[in-house]
Parts: sequence; C-alpha cells; structure tokens
Amino acid sequence: MNSRLEQSLQKRHKKRIRLLIGCVVAFGIMLTSLTVAHAQLDIQAIISNWFDNKKIASMNAVENAIADEQAKQVERLKDELQLTISKTEEAMNHFVEQEKQERMKAIQDYADQLIAKLYDEKDEQIVKDKEYMMQAFQRIMEEAIEEMELISIPPNSINGQEPKEEVDKSEESELEDLK
Repeated sequence: MNSRLEQSLQKRHKKRIRLLIGCVVAFGIMLTSLTVAHAQLDIQAIISNWFDNKKIASMNAVENAIADEQAKQVERLKDELQLTISKTEEAMNHFVEQEKQERMKAIQDYADQLIAKLYDEKDEQIVKDKEYMMQAFQRIMEEAIEEMELISIPPNSINGQEPKEEVDKSEESELEDLK
C-alpha cells in the first residue's frame, strides 16, 4: 500500500505543484499586464506634461518677443514724433517771422504813401498837421510792431484751424480821421 499511497501522494503533490506553478504563472501574467498598462499611462502623462510645458514656454517666448518689439517700436515712434514736432515748430517760427516782416513792410509802405501825399499837397493846414500826422503814423506803426512782436502761435493753429483775426476799430477810425 505504500506504493499506492505513495503514488497517490505523489500525484497530489504533482497536482499541487502544477496548481502552484499555474497560480504563479497566472499571477505573473497579471502583474505583467498591469505593468504594461501602468507604463502606458505614465508615457501618456509624460508626453502630455511635455506638450503642456512646451506650449507654455513657447507662449511665453512669443509674449516676450512681442513685448520687446513693441517697446522698440514705441521708442521709434517717440523719436519720429519728436523730430516731426521740431521740424513743424521750426517751420511755424519761420512762417511767423516772415509774416511779421511782410506786415511791417506793408505798414511802412502805407505810411510812406501817406507821407508822400503830404508833400504833394500845397495846403498850409496839411503842412502844419504834418508833424502831428507823422507822430500819429509813427505811434500806429510802433503799436503794430509791438503787437506783431507779441504774436505767438495759438494752440488751435497747430490743429489745422486758422486763428480768428480781430480788427482794432479804434485804429481804423484814427486812420480814417487822418485822411
């Protein structure tokens, strides 16, 4: 019986060993498949994180490049604006000076014409009033020159609007009285 018993025990032992080996193999297969699934999840997470980091880095690089270029262009615009303002100011000053000279010349020519008329007239009253008129003309001319010296560029002329000219009625009436 020993032999049967031994055979039976050996069969059981073999079955247990096979069962144990089968369990170990099944457990190994399950662990291997879990590791592969876990590795795939890790690879996806790594790739996703890498793309997110690259996206953020590239967005920051673009924003920095835009900010740098914007700063350069703002400086360039400031320089050009300053140059344009200085050229415009120079042109306005030249224009104002030219206008002052032309108007002073016109006033002097008119005064010369009036003086010439005085010499042409033979009337004694006009000759007596000659000095009075000369003084009046001289005074008018000096006042006009002083007003022209005080001319400044009004702020609205820079915007393209012409300044309104105001006519002094008292000066016109004095000129008419002298005629």
